[in-house]
Amino acid sequence: MRTKFIIIGLISLLIMSCLSDIAVKRRKAFIRIYPGISGYWKHAITRGDIVAGMTKEAVLASIGKPLKINRSVDTRGIFEQWVYPKSERQIREYAYVYFNNEKLITWQYF
Repeated sequence: MRTKFIIIGLISLLIMSCLSDIAVKRRKAFIRIYPGISGYWKHAITRGDIVAGMTKEAVLASIGKPLKINRSVDTRGIFEQWVYPKSERQIREYAYVYFNNEKLITWQYF
């Protein structure tokens, strides 16, 4: 029984390592494709963080694809709410990332 738990633990670590490698490659590729982005954005993307004003492409590079996208349109423009499931870095269950007209305006955790 103990051996079974050890094997499951090792497999989990291997999967997490592979996912982490994919995220790092995605972030580096974005920075290589867009060399003119600010140093502030580069630093945030490298760490897997987001900052207000980022484009949707920069957010995708930094934290990956959302689980769900909710969209609404009104006289002020196009609003999107991207829903992310809990990650190993978050304490709460979900992260919500908000865009107005293609730019990141805010985010929150629930």
